[in-house]
Amino acid sequence: MTDAKDHETEVHPLKNEEGVPPNTPSKKGIFSTGSKLSRWRTAAFFVSLFLGLIVVFAFSFIIPCPVRPVSQRTWKRSYEDASTFNILGILDANNDKVNDVIFAFKASDNLLNVSCSDEGFLSPCVFLTVICGRNGSVLSLRPVSQDQIWARCDVSKLGGVENPSCLLYNSQDLLVIDSKTDSILWRKNNSQNFKTPVLTVPDIDQDGVEDLAVITSTGDSTTILFISGKSGIQIGSQVDLNLQQTSGHLIYLASRDSYYILFKKGSAIHGYALKNILALAMKGLKISAGLQEDSSWRLLTVNSTNSVIIHYSDLIQHVFEVPNKDKTSRNLLVITDHQLEIINGKTLNPLWKKFNASAMIRETAFGYFNNDEIVDVIAEEEYGNNTKKVAIYDGATGSSLWEIVLKLNLKSPKPSTVKAADHRSVFLFWGRFLDVDSSSLDEQQFLYWLHPSHPKVLLELRNTTEEVVVFQALLFEKSRHAGYILLSGSTNPMKTGNVTLFKGRFKEDISHSRVINLGEETFTDQEIRDIFLRMRYSSE
Repeated sequence: MTDAKDHETEVHPLKNEEGVPPNTPSKKGIFSTGSKLSRWRTAAFFVSLFLGLIVVFAFSFIIPCPVRPVSQRTWKRSYEDASTFNILGILDANNDKVNDVIFAFKASDNLLNVSCSDEGFLSPCVFLTVICGRNGSVLSLRPVSQDQIWARCDVSKLGGVENPSCLLYNSQDLLVIDSKTDSILWRKNNSQNFKTPVLTVPDIDQDGVEDLAVITSTGDSTTILFISGKSGIQIGSQVDLNLQQTSGHLIYLASRDSYYILFKKGSAIHGYALKNILALAMKGLKISAGLQEDSSWRLLTVNSTNSVIIHYSDLIQHVFEVPNKDKTSRNLLVITDHQLEIINGKTLNPLWKKFNASAMIRETAFGYFNNDEIVDVIAEEEYGNNTKKVAIYDGATGSSLWEIVLKLNLKSPKPSTVKAADHRSVFLFWGRFLDVDSSSLDEQQFLYWLHPSHPKVLLELRNTTEEVVVFQALLFEKSRHAGYILLSGSTNPMKTGNVTLFKGRFKEDISHSRVINLGEETFTDQEIRDIFLRMRYSSE
């Protein structure tokens, strides 16, 4: 017995007499301590979770989610016995995330207790008004001129305010009005008969605000005067370019920091380096605007005139800077009586020309028909027999991507585009389809919708017999709420009538549109409407 016990002890030397290894706590002790810790951890977890939920629910009620303003689908504002102007500004004037509309009209005093005499004008006079894009209510209204005006309402920081302001020009003054407060930020007497448009140029006086260049052109002289965008004070002296009377001008960025002012004169376009003009205005004083001359254009500069001949052509009508994602490398579009031409903005060589025996009708618009990320051109030209051809030309090659012949109405506004989420554009234009009853009024015109995903389909959105002065497609809210603004009425102050500002929404018009098949289409009319109703838009 003893031997057996000793043998067991040798086999299990770490066991004590009760079969438990020495210095080892009992199972009861282990589970007792672990259970207490587990309970405390569980309790702490649920207490933390409970406190977190209390905080979340408390802040949910104390700080509720902001309510998105509800926009009316359509609205209309009308003014009787009035005339209007080809002026339309789009900006968010009341900070509600919805774009508002600025336009001008001439009318008598009976307007929201605002009188022409408030600004020293006789009645009738010109009013500038801001209309809420959300519901069509009047945000501001003030008299600004006795007769004609020119306005641009998209220039930020003019007058030293952060928000976009309106730059106005009339026969007496050049002034800046805050679009939010309706107050005049500065005014400069127009004693030199400035030519429009007034150009915005880089910050010359280094006060953090873009400055202005105003042009005068009389007889054999074209002069330039620089004005502080913040204060309205003249910068330097007036510069005479010794250029005979011009018929148009624009500011153009040839390359980084290389700005040029282009002048349209007869059959030529002349370019003057802003750096050189400013050096003459400052008379040798040091300027720090960082302006440069483009190296390629410098080689083409004519020493006798210190200018670059951009283009020669007969009867130049319009010159445009072609939109491009690369802001420092853009081309030029030149429209003459019978020709459409894209010019390389660096070399000034033509990229392509589109010659037409008939006349170009009006300004063009830009959009994306295909997926090559190069902007395309939609243009209108006379086609004979009281018709016009609407054509979309490839921005890279000039080849025709799409075209149609419609009834001609010379009072129709220019086309407009808005970019869709698929990186292509919706093209909108006016006319009258050839199958419309010829007995209808000649003034009747229709608004058509085209998207490149279904090029053999047109949607006829609406029609009107009114004179459309301005038409613009836009996004009222970022990446959503796509629609358009129609400004209609008489532009002749001696022939007054109803002036109407109308907001339309694509979804509403598409739902009630007429589908026009230009070829074989596999979808039904309602399926086409449904496809376009689901379309999304881009704020890019």
